[in-house]
Amino acid sequence: MNPSSLDIGQWLFPPALEGRTPDAASRTVGGWMTAPVHSIPPHTPVPDAYNLLMRHGIRRLPVVDESGLIGIVTLGDLREARPSSVVVPSLYELSYLLARATVAQVMTHHPYTVTGQTPLRDAADLMRIHKIGGLPVLDDAHRLIGILTESDLFRMFMARWDASLAAPPTAG
Repeated sequence: MNPSSLDIGQWLFPPALEGRTPDAASRTVGGWMTAPVHSIPPHTPVPDAYNLLMRHGIRRLPVVDESGLIGIVTLGDLREARPSSVVVPSLYELSYLLARATVAQVMTHHPYTVTGQTPLRDAADLMRIHKIGGLPVLDDAHRLIGILTESDLFRMFMARWDASLAAPPTAG
């Protein structure tokens, strides 16, 4: 099977591998999302959110309150929240400013979302079009159940790559 001669959908989900895929869920967000997902409330101080990202080796956190998902904050958002190197406040002022800044002040409000039933191709296209690295995954009641990130898509891609290399050659 030569991936360059096939439609990407045929290569990722070729008929010859149908029997090897667990089920139709392997073609949807629910089959590849990261769950459970770390999330934080909007009143979380920026340094605490940054420390959580570093501790877990992740780059984005959904922001939730009593009503559900309200935003998403990324490592880039938190880095941008730091004072500019052009303005050099005193160490005391810097500590004070950072301690008072919250995730609600730097997060992206109303992020794009998907469900577990969303086809992977649609989710990946949404990420590509809007140049975003992750999508919170919501259930039918709009509760946060996971997150689909670029890393999850790479994991799926590599699994399909490995499966296609292991598949016997097809005639034709």
